[in-house]
Amino acid sequence: MDTPKNIKVIVSLTALIIFSFIIFTIYFGKNSQANITEEITVEKIIYVPQDNTPVLKEVFKELVPNLDQVILDAILVNTIKYAKEYILPKTLILAIIERESKFNPLAVSPKGAAGLMQVMLKVHQDKLAELEINNAQAMHIANNIRLGCMILREYLDDTNDIKQALKKYVGGVHTTYYTDVLSWYTTINMLVLEKQNVKETSEEETKEQRENKIDQS
Repeated sequence: MDTPKNIKVIVSLTALIIFSFIIFTIYFGKNSQANITEEITVEKIIYVPQDNTPVLKEVFKELVPNLDQVILDAILVNTIKYAKEYILPKTLILAIIERESKFNPLAVSPKGAAGLMQVMLKVHQDKLAELEINNAQAMHIANNIRLGCMILREYLDDTNDIKQALKKYVGGVHTTYYTDVLSWYTTINMLVLEKQNVKETSEEETKEQRENKIDQS
């Protein structure tokens, strides 16, 4: 076993998680919805390509290869839509979905948490009434993601602290929940960046090859 190499990998991953934790906390600690005068997104702090829907799809086709592509498309479209509406990073919502339900729209916990974002329907009947939907409709992909975003936004505004907001979101005692979500959030962003960089490099090489071909002719 190559011990120095393993130690180097562990140190690098630890540094990445610590860095993400700091940025994550600074961003959410300062920017509750009530205090935002312009739409500030985490992408302005940690660079994530804005028009990255195709790249996100590529990433999640690898992360959840057995997920039906129609369902994946619906999850991504609605995550992007409602993350924007409630001023939340879309990759954070996707990280929560992974942690909560592993992208199973039909997931129901023994305690009654339902859908992709494992919403406790009996606790949030006021929000169902606001959206004019019933418990069955709350399982639908669009409605469930919207409910999850509404709830997280409310908790974030109440606490001004992402760690506390996530603690309220999950409820009960889940000691690793925050780090689990943060880890997935970091992983998703890094994979998006990696694929985007590969795509940009490929496009630059293609452009360069075309220019060389023109010059030679």
